[in-house]
Amino acid sequence: MIVSLAACGKKSEPEENEPTKEETVKDNDEKEEPGISEDSKESEKEETTEKVPKKISVNVYIANSEDGTFKVEKKECEELNATVLWGLLKETGIIPEDSEVISLNGDGEKLLLDVDSVFGEQLRSQGTAGEREILGCVVNTFLEAYGCEEIKITEEGQVLLSGHAEYADYFTKF
Repeated sequence: MIVSLAACGKKSEPEENEPTKEETVKDNDEKEEPGISEDSKESEKEETTEKVPKKISVNVYIANSEDGTFKVEKKECEELNATVLWGLLKETGIIPEDSEVISLNGDGEKLLLDVDSVFGEQLRSQGTAGEREILGCVVNTFLEAYGCEEIKITEEGQVLLSGHAEYADYFTKF
């Protein structure tokens, strides 16, 4: 999985009379609440600090077959991986329900997505416009979700072939 984090902003300096973080921590450590032991403080922290799964927002591309454009639908998921993205594309109807991702590998700039023959069969059953719509939705969704520039799609480890083209090269966003 590819993850990138960025931090922005200026580090603020404490006011003259304001204690520094270290002083505040030291002061808090020195104070002890009467009748409460350190052990019970720890268990109280654990009870009140529940882990709430952070939702990840993903743009899923959907083809508009009337004019060949793509529209974006925002979806939320608890984790970002190829299976989750593939499932979100299945929900739109662009990917067959019984199709699966075999693997997804990437280096931060390029992705390699290997899919099963069910996807290849669906692609081959389309005309040129339908083929472009399917590939555009998959390519745009994966590239944007992972913040990459290029993606290559293979079918069970082999070059993806349709009735119209041989897709041996990397795709960029449609």
